[in-house]
Amino acid sequence: THIQSNKITNNQALGPSSEGGGISIRYSSSPIILSNNLVANNVSCQGGGILVENQEDGDSQRMRNLNSEDQTFGENEIVGHSIFSSNNRLDEAVIENNTVVNNEATSYCGGILCFNTLPEIRNSIIWGNEGTGNQIHSTGIVEYSDVEGGYTGIGNIDSLPLFISSKYYLLDPLSPCIDAGNPDPLYNDVEDPNNLGYAWFPALGFLTNDMGTFGGPSSLWQYWDWPMPVEEESSIFSEFELMQNYPNPFNPGTT
Repeated sequence: THIQSNKITNNQALGPSSEGGGISIRYSSSPIILSNNLVANNVSCQGGGILVENQEDGDSQRMRNLNSEDQTFGENEIVGHSIFSSNNRLDEAVIENNTVVNNEATSYCGGILCFNTLPEIRNSIIWGNEGTGNQIHSTGIVEYSDVEGGYTGIGNIDSLPLFISSKYYLLDPLSPCIDAGNPDPLYNDVEDPNNLGYAWFPALGFLTNDMGTFGGPSSLWQYWDWPMPVEEESSIFSEFELMQNYPNPFNPGTT
C-alpha cells in the first residue's frame, strides 16, 4: 500500500470511536508507505491526522492489558503495555516526507497515532496538531523531522516551520526545514533539470532532503501546475473620461 503525493484536508470523522481523520490504515496485509502527503485540518476522535494500526486477535487484545516489563512471551513480544504478534503483525510502516499540520483529535493524539506497529517516521513536519498527548504516539523510529514540542531521534528539530501559504503550506525560503532531512543521497530531493545541484520547486535549496511533503525522491508535487504568487496592481483610478453615448436610440442625451 503506497499513498503518495496527496492533499488530504478538511475531513471530519466525528464518531465517538473514530480514528484517523486524514488517513486511517488498519489491518493491512501489505507493506505501508505514506510519502509526500499533505494532511491538514482533519478531525477525528483519535489520531486526527494519521492512524496506522495492526490487527490483534483475542489473545493479543487480552494481553495488551498486562502491566509487564520488556520480555518475550511465546510468539509475542510485550513492550510495556503493548504487544506485537508475529502471527498477524502489520508490516512495519514507512511514513516519510509528509506534512501533518493543524489536525485535531477530540480525544487523543492530533498528529500521527500508531498502534501495534513499529513505523519509521522520517523527513516529516508534524506541527500544530491539537489533542491530548504528543504530536506523535509511536514506539517506532522518528528521525530528521520537525516535531512541535520535540521528539527523541537523530536529526529531529523543534522549530517553527515557516509556511508561507495557508492553502498549500509552501515553505518560506528561510524555513529551518529546508535541506534538514536525512543527508544520505538516497533521500535527496528531485533535481531541477534546468538548475543542476538544486531542488526542483516546490522543494527548495540544494538537493539534501527537505522535511515535509515537497522533499525527497518520491515527491510528485513538482509535476503539478503550481499557482505562482503575483503582485496585485493598484485599483485606484488615476483619471476619468466621459465617452460619447451616440448612437443610443433609447437615450439621446447624457447628464
